[in-house]
Amino acid sequence: MADLGLDRIRKTFDATVAVDSISLEAPQGCFLALLGPSGCGKTTILRLIAGFETATAGRIVHGDTTWSDADTGIHLPCRISRK
Repeated sequence: MADLGLDRIRKTFDATVAVDSISLEAPQGCFLALLGPSGCGKTTILRLIAGFETATAGRIVHGDTTWSDADTGIHLPCRISRK
């Protein structure tokens, strides 16, 4: 099982599709980089993972915990804390 998983994540802003059906799995301890041209959705994906944005479709899981699921309405807000 992946420590972090995105399953068919989609995010739209009005009629603009920012992220369209992205899926990925990242095991614990891996290094993950998002690469692409300006405007391709990198920052939106990071904002979805962090909980700053709510996905239009799909789900985000961390281990056994669902952080976001558009079908059920689950959305845990920002999970980043400062120490």
